[in-house]
Amino acid sequence: MCRVVAQETAEGFPLLPELDPISLSDQSTDSFYSEPEPLSGALAVSAHYGRKDYLISHLQFGKESWLLRAALKAEKGYYPNFQLRYHDALVLGSFRPQWAHGLVSGKNPNHPSLDNPPHPASYSPLGAGLNLRYKDWGVLSYLSQQDRAVKLDGDLIATLPKSKQSYLGNVTEKLGSFGIYRELQTLGWGAQLYHQRYDRAFDDEALDSTLTLASLYAHLSGSNNTLMLEYAHGKRGNAMKAEWDIQSGEFHGKFSYSRLGKYQIPAYAAKPLLLSSQDQRSEIRADMQYRLGSHFSIRAGTTGNYRRGDLGDPQWLAHNNLGMQYRDPNAHLEMILYTVDREILIPVDSTYVDSRPTHFRVLISGKYQINPCWSTEVSARYQHQEKHMALSSGSSWAQRVVYRKKRLQIKTGFTIISSANHKLYLPSDDDTGYEIYGKSMVESNLHLSYKFRVLDVSLSYRGDVMDIDNFRCKIDLGKRF
Repeated sequence: MCRVVAQETAEGFPLLPELDPISLSDQSTDSFYSEPEPLSGALAVSAHYGRKDYLISHLQFGKESWLLRAALKAEKGYYPNFQLRYHDALVLGSFRPQWAHGLVSGKNPNHPSLDNPPHPASYSPLGAGLNLRYKDWGVLSYLSQQDRAVKLDGDLIATLPKSKQSYLGNVTEKLGSFGIYRELQTLGWGAQLYHQRYDRAFDDEALDSTLTLASLYAHLSGSNNTLMLEYAHGKRGNAMKAEWDIQSGEFHGKFSYSRLGKYQIPAYAAKPLLLSSQDQRSEIRADMQYRLGSHFSIRAGTTGNYRRGDLGDPQWLAHNNLGMQYRDPNAHLEMILYTVDREILIPVDSTYVDSRPTHFRVLISGKYQINPCWSTEVSARYQHQEKHMALSSGSSWAQRVVYRKKRLQIKTGFTIISSANHKLYLPSDDDTGYEIYGKSMVESNLHLSYKFRVLDVSLSYRGDVMDIDNFRCKIDLGKRF
């Protein structure tokens, strides 16, 4: 069965949904496609009713060297995708190209690849791709053409949404790429040429309807250190990212520096900067983790984003986090503190004021195994920020009791939400990976699941105890074969 988890950085910090909400929906799809191995395939269907009514299904089936992947979301329309692949060399249908740090396509620091399709309601290249390898050499190339729904301003493209929605305007998108790479035991490098074209112009003069980019990457790996650099160059400007990953005893650190000139981000590139979507900015990140014995660890991270162009947003943006974790065979407890500047959150809530780092989040999660059958889970969140009219805060507290025995699982509990003045983003089993709460409530929940020999079945209910019409029901059916 598919389960959504919070998006995490490489160091294990859950990424705030406000920073990159679109990418969370792809994690449910990635989880499904990775779970069936080494079985030949799997099928999962989820029907949601209540606050939102929709159905989503995923299929994966392998036969010898062939693998079929398909998905469908039905919600005010039908949004399908599919992929047929032969080994990992030939891919037809929807796919996600991965190349180095993701300045041109998706991100995969390990090696270039053509990944599984995204969430069925998300756009991705549609066409054919090759990833041919001979010894330590490889060639990655793909062609894509499709019509995409867009928001138009007259006859010009105003917005190019990443998710499939019903808009009055359409554009034809054409993509092509050719890359060659070599992966040795300690050294790797690659070069890529990328081209994209739309049959309409953008209303933003800084964006070209025809874009050609060249990209180079190199990485060097040792026993405890990994260095990686990617550079991309286009007609208007360039972008680069350098990263150093170090593992020494109980210490793990990752340090990176990114710099964007007047660089037009390609349609399916990874988000190059965590804290901004603007160009002419630089960003430096540091994430560190240290284990204290076998059960306890501490983590810390900071991201600073610096404006170099003549833009109206602040010169500096910052995001910091600090976490502590305890884990043993029967218990797990974690607390994380985030601080984030107000301008970073404006795209999801424009009523934030003051750039002082007083906008913070505190996340607490824990689990205790009482005996082989019974356990309890708790999660809490508190957030605080300055608003136009008043000092505002929001919080949630979730408590669960879980019973597991053989193929049966029962989970029940409640969630108390205080969110009267602003939006509260909380992880959920929705296909987007999160849910937005805009009012205070007490929510009860119940989850039942049983693994039959031929089918996995689960039923879930979440509802406001004071408003019987405010509820969410979900039925999951899954089969692995």
